[in-house]
Amino acid sequence: MSSTVSRTTILIADDDGVIRHVTEAVLRRHGYQVITAADGDTALRLFQEAKERIQLVISDQSMPGLRGPDLIAAIRRLSPTVAALLMSGTSPVVPSEDLPVLLKPFSMERFVAKVQELLSTRDGKETKSGQPDESPRDPGESDRKKAGL
Repeated sequence: MSSTVSRTTILIADDDGVIRHVTEAVLRRHGYQVITAADGDTALRLFQEAKERIQLVISDQSMPGLRGPDLIAAIRRLSPTVAALLMSGTSPVVPSEDLPVLLKPFSMERFVAKVQELLSTRDGKETKSGQPDESPRDPGESDRKKAGL
């Protein structure tokens, strides 16, 4: 693990406790520091408290309080260059060039690759097509094992 990764802090906002726990565990195993929130309002408060440390915000699209797109917009008013990733279990999602979307379910390998891609650009604005990332979906046993479920 590089020292750059170990100093990288990611904020995850998702009302689904299982997804929040699994994504946090996977990112920690890859050396990232992680802050989690179960709703958008809490996530915004946590970001305000630690905005100097947070390089990436990962948010569910739909959750109590601030919805994902609104949360990310509020965060970007405070820190315009923070990288962001929207996760969604529903379609249609309206992606934009500066807000990539990862559709659920996704493999943990695809999730980590997307995180690394966004952090490598640091502004989170380099996307290939502005379309949701629809990596092959395999809701079967193999992905549940990979995700630690």
